[in-house]
Amino acid sequence: MQSSYFVLTLKSVPTKVEDLLTEFCFSFGAQGISEVLQFRQESQKYEPETVATPHHDLEVYFTEKPEESFFSELRLRFPEIEAEIRQEEEKDWLEEWKKGYEPFCLAKGLWVVPSWREKPKEAQAELRIDPGMAFGTGTHATTRLAAGLLSDLPLNRARVLDVGTGTGILAMAACQWGAGSLVGTEIDPQAREVARENIERNQMSAQISIPEFQVESVDGEFDVVIANIIDGVLVEIQDALMTKTKKGGHLLLTGILQEREADFRREFKWETSGFELLERRVDEEWVGLLLKRTGL
Repeated sequence: MQSSYFVLTLKSVPTKVEDLLTEFCFSFGAQGISEVLQFRQESQKYEPETVATPHHDLEVYFTEKPEESFFSELRLRFPEIEAEIRQEEEKDWLEEWKKGYEPFCLAKGLWVVPSWREKPKEAQAELRIDPGMAFGTGTHATTRLAAGLLSDLPLNRARVLDVGTGTGILAMAACQWGAGSLVGTEIDPQAREVARENIERNQMSAQISIPEFQVESVDGEFDVVIANIIDGVLVEIQDALMTKTKKGGHLLLTGILQEREADFRREFKWETSGFELLERRVDEEWVGLLLKRTGL
């Protein structure tokens, strides 16, 4: 039998009474409370900021529906606050998510197959993926853009750097398409572990390494540098990305929003750093750029 819980929404709670209200709810058996906050993310800023407001909603969680005495006391002590309660069925969210994750073709006959699914008959080659909590299952438009551009490059025995590797999917795709050695950097330690597990699952540990350090500390130059990261971060680390791309090599940038592309082009100084633009592609609201280092 599936169990359930109750969510009480308290609307427009004044900040000055939030602590008192929280204490009141816990005294009646609340199991947890979350704030419904507002955020903003300015152009070229990676981290969202919380918007300070004099009021915000609270969601209060109960294993059983509170008795009428709770609501009576709530109205008496906090008459200005509107309350709504609803019942929710508990779910195994990981299992629910798995139901919607189907095998799909990433590019050029290479299929991404969840570790718990069978390989489709039409798949010419496959990558076995268990994303865990990491970003980069291959379904996002930026990853599709990067994979499409990457699949058209000459990768035979190429040295490839994948910056912001996530689950490792682009590094593994490059390996599948002939790259000789690959390095994937990732700022999230949990994602690094997921990437290493996926690389081992696909028997590519001899070709792909996931170090603990970031792009600035990677040694040497690469034939191909991939950076599937939000545009503001691309701007911040542009010097490292361009320095790691060898002369004659390619730099592949995705994660650029169309509405911010003009600003990105002004701030990412590839023309003065010896790079030329070879190709621009668009998928949904995202832009992918393929650059080649021709000078300096």
